[in-house]
Parts: sequence; structure tokens; C-alpha cells
Amino acid sequence: MRISLATIDSAAQIIADMGKHVRFTEQEPCCAKCGTPLAVYYCESRVYAVRCSTCGTVTLTKAGNPHAACERVGIYPPKEEHT
Repeated sequence: MRISLATIDSAAQIIADMGKHVRFTEQEPCCAKCGTPLAVYYCESRVYAVRCSTCGTVTLTKAGNPHAACERVGIYPPKEEHT
């Protein structure tokens, strides 16, 4: 998969402006490091910014949908066992 430099530049600008007007949507997959649910923002051209609000990391990834973007970055939480 190739991502154009213009798309990367545009996405980087969105990430830089995050505190101003970007709204992330929480998803089911969790951060692989801390377990916090990940949030995603659609940038453009199937490029998503995936953020962990606890760790403060933001990852750019190319995917077909927001859920798939989060799956590339995080993990699913373990299912609770019923006793």
C-alpha cells in the first residue's frame, strides 16, 4: 500500500490540530500497551489516526474502515468468563 506524501502531510496537520477541532470515535479494540479503548479519526483516502488517550500515542494507518484501523494498532480485550 502506498500513501501519497500529500495525504501524510494532511494527516499530520490534522494530528497537530487535534486539540482544536478533531473528534475521535471510541472503538472496541484496546491499546496493546495499557488496555484503554482506542479512538479513531478518519483523515482521508482510507487513512485513519488511531489514538490511545491514556498513553498519548497517535498512529496513522491505512484501512478499509475505522474498526479495521484500530485492529491494526490494538488488541481486543479478553472476554469475561461467566461463573
